[in-house]
Amino acid sequence: MKFGEHLAAHTTPEWRKQDIQYETMKEALYECVEGVPSAEEVDPETIERYYAKFDEKFLQKCDKELKKINTFFAEKLAEAVRKYESLKAELEAFKRIHMASQETNLRRRKQGGQLQGLLKLPAHVVQDKSAKTTRKIHDLKLAYSEFYLSLILLQNYQTLNFTGFRKILKKHDKVSRVLF
Repeated sequence: MKFGEHLAAHTTPEWRKQDIQYETMKEALYECVEGVPSAEEVDPETIERYYAKFDEKFLQKCDKELKKINTFFAEKLAEAVRKYESLKAELEAFKRIHMASQETNLRRRKQGGQLQGLLKLPAHVVQDKSAKTTRKIHDLKLAYSEFYLSLILLQNYQTLNFTGFRKILKKHDKVSRVLF
């Protein structure tokens, strides 16, 4: 599979505009090769200026793409860090509440006689607390799973774009060697 097809198949649809414009850059390289003045018609300095001008435009396009990708990646990474801190705080709060609840239940069990009878909670209240705790644990697990998947998407974005730059610059070098 060619890289352009691979990029299209593996990109996150919502992030497509933020990916490297690989096909556009590849077309620009081929247009450069097709548009080169004939060596019989012009002097070598003209051909060198043509390539120098093309290289300058091409590398500016690469720089623009790189800035776009790095900015997007930095935004998504900062978003991930904020999400992680939020999930971590939520988990810590849940742990504190759950530990306090367990300590209270333990104290109730240790107390004997008439106090235990007075502090006993009805069965439906205990079941309700248990259901809320189970639901909260389930929600936290789901949130962490979603967070992990978002990190995988971000890692794939980084890898695809890195590969795109490596391949387009390799094509550029190949075309440049043929031209000079």
